[in-house]
Amino acid sequence: MSDFEVREQNEVEELVQQLIVDLPSLNTVEELEQLEEQGYNVRRGLGSRIDPSLIRTERDRMKIVNKSQITKAKEFHSTVSDDEVSEAYNAASIIGAEIVLDFTLDAPVGISVCERNPKFELPLLASFGTIAAFDGVPVHFVVPCCPDNDLYKLGSGLGRIVPKGLSASEMIHDRMSLFGIKSMFDIQLADVEASDPVLLRAMKETTESFLEKVSGTMDATRAEVDRMGASEYMAVSSMQDAFNLRGINYLQTQSRAADAVIKTSNKGVKNTYNELLCEREKLRDFAGFDEKEKRDLVASELAGYAAYGEMVDGKSIILSPDAVSAVPAYHYLITDKKGYSPVMYMR
Repeated sequence: MSDFEVREQNEVEELVQQLIVDLPSLNTVEELEQLEEQGYNVRRGLGSRIDPSLIRTERDRMKIVNKSQITKAKEFHSTVSDDEVSEAYNAASIIGAEIVLDFTLDAPVGISVCERNPKFELPLLASFGTIAAFDGVPVHFVVPCCPDNDLYKLGSGLGRIVPKGLSASEMIHDRMSLFGIKSMFDIQLADVEASDPVLLRAMKETTESFLEKVSGTMDATRAEVDRMGASEYMAVSSMQDAFNLRGINYLQTQSRAADAVIKTSNKGVKNTYNELLCEREKLRDFAGFDEKEKRDLVASELAGYAAYGEMVDGKSIILSPDAVSAVPAYHYLITDKKGYSPVMYMR
C-alpha cells in the first residue's frame, strides 16, 4: 500500500471518529441531562433518576441507527477528497440521527414511528434525514388515503381517513422544520380500488361510479389543503397515476398478493390477517357481511397494502393513516432490502 493510500485511509478514519463522538448515543448522564434541558422526557417513572440504563430500548435503537450512519459515512468519505464536503456530510449525518432520536423520545401525538420493524426502519429514516440535510432536498412522504368510505358505503367528501392523513402530515412537517429539514407530502387517494372486484361488490359500485365519487373526494381534499395553508408542502394526487408512473399494474399486483395472503402458511401473515379482521370488526365496518365476504375483504385490503409497498419501493417514507393492523403488509412483496420503506402510522 502506498503512502498516499495510507494517508487517505487515515483521513477517512479521522472523519469517522469525529462523527462517532458527535452522534447522539444516550450513553451518558450528561447527554441525558442536556436532552432533558431541551424538553425531552428521559426519566422513566415519577421522580426517577436520570440513568442511561432506564432507557435501554431507546439507547439500543440509537446504537443501531448510529452504526448505520457510521457505515454510510465511511463509504461516502472514501469517495471524496474535499474536507468541507466531508464535514458537511458529517453534519448532515448528525441531523439524520437527531431526527430519529427526536421521534424516538417524543413522537408527534398519535403517530407511531417505525414501530413494526425499528431495527431496520429507523436507520432508513435517519438516511432520509441525512440526504435531505446534505442535498437540501425535501424528505418525501407518501400518504395513502382511502376514499370517503363509511361502512363500505362510498361518498364524495373527505371521509374519516383523509383528515387524519392531513393532520399527521402537518405535525410531521412542523417537526422536521425544527431541524431545518423540508418535507413534502403526497396525499394519494386510492382510486386504484376502482378496479378491485371485491370492493366494488361490497360497496355496490361500478368502476365509473367509484371514480366519480373519488374525484369529488380529491376536490374536497385539495380545498382542505388550501384552507390549511399547506399547499407548499402537501400535494393531492391519484394513486393510480403513481402506479402508472412506475409501470406497475395495480390489479395484477394486488391479485397476486391476495392469492398469497389467502394461501399462506406464514404465521406472521396469518396473525396480521386475524388482527385486521378483529380491528374491522371492532370498528363495525363489517356489519351486514357474511364470513366469506369478511375474509375476502381482509385479504383484499392486505393485498392492497402489499401492492402499494411494492410501488413505493423504498423511495419515500410511508405515512399510513388507516388500519394499524395492516401496516406489516406494506412489506409483504418486498424481496430486496433496497425496496423497504420506513413506515409511520396513525394509532
